Amino acid sequence: MVILLLACSGTEGTAAGGSVLVADYAMLGDGTSWTYRDDALGPESDSPAEEELLHARHVGDGVVEFRRGLRWADAVEEGKLVWSEADGLTLVEWDLGEAQGSGEIFMSAETPEPKAMTFSGKYTCTTFMDAPVETYYGTFELALVFDCDGGGMGGTYAFAYGWGLVQVDAGGILLDLVGPW
Repeated sequence: MVILLLACSGTEGTAAGGSVLVADYAMLGDGTSWTYRDDALGPESDSPAEEELLHARHVGDGVVEFRRGLRWADAVEEGKLVWSEADGLTLVEWDLGEAQGSGEIFMSAETPEPKAMTFSGKYTCTTFMDAPVETYYGTFELALVFDCDGGGMGGTYAFAYGWGLVQVDAGGILLDLVGPW
């Protein structure tokens, strides 16, 4: 019982006021998975049809693969987002829906700062920390939100502490977390 209490208090302290690492928000560990809807954002949306859900899984080397269908094993491949955590968090390739391309959208250094602005090529991203984000799955109080301007993938990317990417509205891509599986 004591171990559980210490683990919970340590997590809150790290995200809320200690040394914040963008990796704790990105959650790009091998096998990490999520389920998204791509037809609406937020909790007020009607329930999505199960066969229309996008299952996503980090398959290694920053590659998050997306498949549409009832189960990952049977689902049809829809695309991918490729991230680099070399110097923080950078979107380096995208092929999802009608959005296709590559480049460097540098969102954050390893330790993000509130209202920090990053620049990479034609993109500028502003960091908003601990901004609540409402998804179909629920509200995440500890989130890093990157508002990016300047190119075809400009828009908003939201990552929740310990959960990963929970919402995207950028470059024609709309993703809203339905569940962490």
